[in-house]
Amino acid sequence: MEEENQIQPLAPATIYGKSDEEFANLKPINNRVPRPSSKWPVYVLAGIVFQGMVILVFCTAVLRVETPKVRLHAVAVKSLEYTESPSALLNATMLAEMSVNNNNFGRFRFEDSTVAVLYGNVTVGGGGSAAGGQGRGKTSGGT
Repeated sequence: MEEENQIQPLAPATIYGKSDEEFANLKPINNRVPRPSSKWPVYVLAGIVFQGMVILVFCTAVLRVETPKVRLHAVAVKSLEYTESPSALLNATMLAEMSVNNNNFGRFRFEDSTVAVLYGNVTVGGGGSAAGGQGRGKTSGGT
């Protein structure tokens, strides 16, 4: 018996295409639905940052806090007594007209307070002032 030749010739490429040529024209199947990119969180955060910057500029430019100004307009002496014997004594009653000027944006309120009369660095008298409040940019006076 003759040994049979087990080698068979390959089929021509035109009849049976190669596997890479066979699937080259096919597009892959994509089951995912295309979604737009979610950029809205970035836009929301950018808007919040921008709004914060606007508020910060507004507060530093417009809402500056200043100390209210207290002015003494007039002083009237009602009674004045002075004695030298046995020791020097000065007794005076004064009536003063003061005003509080508030340049701040909001209301300024103050409690009952005391007023001291100084001679040099020594307190020689005192009195009180009533509680009150002051609106924005207004001046109030009192005696």
